[in-house]
Amino acid sequence: MWRGDPMATRRMGAALLLALWFGLLVRGVAAQPPVARAVLFTSPLCTFCREIVDEQLPPLLQPFGEQVEILYVNVDTEAGYRLYLAALEAFQSPRGVPLVFIGTDYVMGINIPKQFPGLVERYLAQGGVDWPSIPGLEEYRATQTLTAPATPEVAAATPARTPLPPGSPAAPPTPLVRAVLFWLATCPHCHEVLEQVLPPLQAEYGQQLEIYLIELKTSADSALLYQIAEGYGLPPERVGVPFLVIGDQALIGSRQIADQLPGLIEHYLAQGGVDWPAGLTPPPQAVFFSLAEPGQSETPPATPTSPAGEAHATRPSGFGLAMAVMILMLAALLYSLIAFLLGKTFSLPPWADWLIPALIVTGAGVAGYLAYVEVNLVEAVCGPVGDCNAVQASPYARLFGVLPVGLFGLAGYLALLIAWSARRFLPRLRSLATLSFFAMALFGTLFSVYLTWLEISVIRAICLWCLSSAVIMTLLLLLSLPATRNAGSKDSL
Repeated sequence: MWRGDPMATRRMGAALLLALWFGLLVRGVAAQPPVARAVLFTSPLCTFCREIVDEQLPPLLQPFGEQVEILYVNVDTEAGYRLYLAALEAFQSPRGVPLVFIGTDYVMGINIPKQFPGLVERYLAQGGVDWPSIPGLEEYRATQTLTAPATPEVAAATPARTPLPPGSPAAPPTPLVRAVLFWLATCPHCHEVLEQVLPPLQAEYGQQLEIYLIELKTSADSALLYQIAEGYGLPPERVGVPFLVIGDQALIGSRQIADQLPGLIEHYLAQGGVDWPAGLTPPPQAVFFSLAEPGQSETPPATPTSPAGEAHATRPSGFGLAMAVMILMLAALLYSLIAFLLGKTFSLPPWADWLIPALIVTGAGVAGYLAYVEVNLVEAVCGPVGDCNAVQASPYARLFGVLPVGLFGLAGYLALLIAWSARRFLPRLRSLATLSFFAMALFGTLFSVYLTWLEISVIRAICLWCLSSAVIMTLLLLLSLPATRNAGSKDSL
């Protein structure tokens, strides 16, 4: 029987027990599932935020269980707003709610349900992620919970909102809320706000509510809109009309204005009112929203009123030039249809056929520039006549509200170049390519007539670039007639 030192035996046993305990501890720690932690900024005044937080996110995050922790921050509290500003500065993110930060990423608005679950899954696969690096987050967490508020309550005003001090010389005897609305005459959603959203609010609050209206009619108006939006952290691609600014809040679209404006008015009135946003103090000739007075049935209700009595009946700059171009297009269309049906038209020397690709390249350059302006929302170089930026800012600058007209025109010019090349260099396709070219040029001219009519009658602004493209397309239609007449002949070009 083995006899050893009892003390050594006890030491060996203790070491084995310690090793076993340490191994179990390490295994237990390793068995802990990874956790992804995020911070979501929201506002009780934002119904869209509540839709995201209460309805859309929970079922998407349910599969992750306790592996995802979200700290919900109400930006309408003083502490929450300070943390919100710190997050914007730390991540250089645009301003707006709802806004969620996780790891080194952030997601805003409607993209949260689409992208946030994927980010959670990615960070969990990497072993989890701790709270994002936001200055002051640890201090804020010490006083908050991770539970999403089911029904958020309106908190105190944020520091950025400066109420009018009651009793001050500049303040009215009762709280007053002032807002600014950018709108466009050809925008249906703008008229929805003017005719359905604002009238009941103006009727309810009366003189306690003042709304300064800025109609986008010139390039200077559009530039002001983008400048103000930039001050609210909104990049050009997120700017649209109707665009309403009240206090430190910017609302975009008829739905957001209808949903959030009533609550913001109540909130600001409870805080003593709010003055005009910085940089938007109305000039003497400003237009304000007002309701028609009783007995003034000739004045339509809920329309902008101006002390200057500015009328829209005035002809836009470049009106005469646009009318001349439209008359010439209509005459060219009529002549082209008659010539096509009768099979008779003018003749051109062979070298004149090379004018077609030259015109196509020029038209593609014009369309490409307009596409650049429309896609990047930059100010166009307009020239001495007309207002290209007012045209590009109109809803008619995009087909079906999606496809920029410039891109559509660019694709049309490229198709014309392909058809001309096929007619010129592929004898087997000559007849088909000739008729295709004529059909596309005919459609392009008809579409140019429609766009020019919109500029003259609806948008009430003329775009020289658009007129240039219209003239080019009309010339292409006329130049296609000799080849179309000879489409069936073997020696035609």
